[in-house]
Amino acid sequence: MFSSSFQLLNNLNYFLFIYCFLFLFTGLRSILLFPTICMINKLKKSYIY
Repeated sequence: MFSSSFQLLNNLNYFLFIYCFLFLFTGLRSILLFPTICMINKLKKSYIY
């Protein structure tokens, strides 16, 4: 009983770690992506006009 609950807790910690890692990764990627998108939009506008 105790070992199974400990295993469940371990799995929960593992999933939380993955979730936090993905959240941080996507957050960093969006922070890096936002200026590039703005620059691309400016370039598109300059090409269109």
